[in-house]
Amino acid sequence: MFILIVIFLSLYAFSYLFLEKADVFSYFNLLNIGFFFYLFIRPVALVYINDFNSPYTYFIEDSESYMFLTYILALCSYLFVMLGYATFKKKLKFNFNNFDSVGYKKSEDNSFSLTAKIFILFGVITQCYLIFQAGGLYKVLSSLSLRNELFISDGSFFLVSLAKSFLIIGGFYLITFYFIEKRIKSAWFVILFLFLFSASFGGRGFSFSFILGGLILSHYIYKKIKLKRLFLIFLITVPFLGAVGQFRDSLNGTDEISSSSINESIKDKLLIASKINRGFDYDTAFLYSYLNKDLSYAGKYILGISTIIPRSVYPNKSNIVASDLALDLYGIQNYAITPTLLSSVTAFWGLEFVPLFAFFSGFFGAIFWYLFVYKSSSNRYKISIYVIFWPYISVFFMDLASFLQGTILLISLLFLFYMVNFLLVSFYGSKR
Repeated sequence: MFILIVIFLSLYAFSYLFLEKADVFSYFNLLNIGFFFYLFIRPVALVYINDFNSPYTYFIEDSESYMFLTYILALCSYLFVMLGYATFKKKLKFNFNNFDSVGYKKSEDNSFSLTAKIFILFGVITQCYLIFQAGGLYKVLSSLSLRNELFISDGSFFLVSLAKSFLIIGGFYLITFYFIEKRIKSAWFVILFLFLFSASFGGRGFSFSFILGGLILSHYIYKKIKLKRLFLIFLITVPFLGAVGQFRDSLNGTDEISSSSINESIKDKLLIASKINRGFDYDTAFLYSYLNKDLSYAGKYILGISTIIPRSVYPNKSNIVASDLALDLYGIQNYAITPTLLSSVTAFWGLEFVPLFAFFSGFFGAIFWYLFVYKSSSNRYKISIYVIFWPYISVFFMDLASFLQGTILLISLLFLFYMVNFLLVSFYGSKR
């Protein structure tokens, strides 16, 4: 395993030094954040601290062999994502050093700002109502690990998604507006407010998305962020996210750490940090079931299109793969784990298709970055689209149901945003 980890770190360093050194927030470098946890921090914690033991692979007798196999396959998928991204970049020969993030013209009117504030207000009001309906803030905070069950039980899950979507679109558009206007304190006030407020009902990923999105928008619109500063932010953020995860797990009784000495504290901290991304554990569990229990969803990818139909109309519509895997691997209903491209593609298409879909993920991710960031000089709000939708590029190749479930509501509200903005512009124009 040590040699494989060294190979990954070599590829990781190569991708930064020779592929995307100039832009720390390119599509591939954003994927690299997850890959760093998935192929370095978590495996190191499991192999060299926990001795190949994971609470998510408890049913595997020879866990060492399956973790080794998982790492080899995951490393191959990482390589093909890199190749896909590099192929597009080499074809167009674009250079981020030519990208200017400073000196954009200010907005001609405040309609975008007002529309964004309306969206944020609607999202806040909706979520406050849901928190009240769920029993109050204390009950929600004490049930973070079971928040899906908490909101599903009273049929409020759609409203939760609606509130999140309003906050995402309104939040990132308002942050973009403030950065364009050089109102930096206002931009970071919005970022921190959304981060703290979303922590009351969303997961760590949803909360952290506002910090990450704010950094991306600042980088592309206000001032380029260097790697040293980003690394410092990383060192501050990771322990915090790990602590939140440990607190959440302790509420659910699934905390795997028990420290009793100062010598163990460093190891415990690494274990806490590694739990931010458990994809390696889930992939190991899936590959074991795939190879030994014939766990497969072959032919079901296209059925994900049924997710656009309300369950009241079509009760047997397809679930997202994350929910199916949670049920088939661990017997847990109304829950979703976080599968990776490796397990999702293998489940739907087979192991032999993983390199192809990994390549496509990198290739089309590079196209998306090129269209909405590099070619955004005429409209800076296109960068907001990049911030909102970049995670869904790889999700499309993983699970159609998850992709549609995550994007349809966002796209619908995006159209609504521009309609409201048009009405506001028309109204203020008539007043003039």
